[in-house]
Amino acid sequence: ARAALAHAELIGLAPDACDATLLTVRVSEGVAIAECYGDGAIVLGSRDGGLDVYSISFAASLPLYPAYAHQPARLCSLPAGGANAKEVKHYQRVRGGELILRETRTSGARVETFDAPSHAFEFVAVLTDGVHSFCTARRTETTKEAAPVSCGEVFAELLPFRTTRGAFVQRRLKRFAEDCSRKGWRHVDDFALGVVHLGS
Repeated sequence: ARAALAHAELIGLAPDACDATLLTVRVSEGVAIAECYGDGAIVLGSRDGGLDVYSISFAASLPLYPAYAHQPARLCSLPAGGANAKEVKHYQRVRGGELILRETRTSGARVETFDAPSHAFEFVAVLTDGVHSFCTARRTETTKEAAPVSCGEVFAELLPFRTTRGAFVQRRLKRFAEDCSRKGWRHVDDFALGVVHLGS
């Protein structure tokens, strides 16, 4: 983050050009470790088709980004306490079922870390917060308005991988974009997906 801020200054960009969530996944000694510094989602996909989804968001929609650690004035300007509390929701889906909310908690940690034995899961996915911004047009007799698409619907469409060979995430996103176009879904915030396949 410090290097990014220095580069931004060098080319004349404002410091807020470095405002970005950092999502990471690593596997070490049989443990898959996923981390979120900011907002977004982390998904653990089990071998039987189940999902554990961890959604990280901030009450005032002002995420704590890594770059703030090197910008004390901006860090202090964030709303304090519950006004911008970080909320972590844990959803779970058993194979073929609906995504069910299991737990909601607030967190004061800068980084949310989730770990699991790598042999128990097929993949770990990280997604930017745009995954929560999908909507579809809903028409009434007199108006047209945007209706939110639930994250359960998005994950159900997005995360089944037919194969994990080659550039499987790129292929899946391309097909997902086509499906969204057909359904009339669109997202209104940044949307990115990264996946680490843990083996079949």
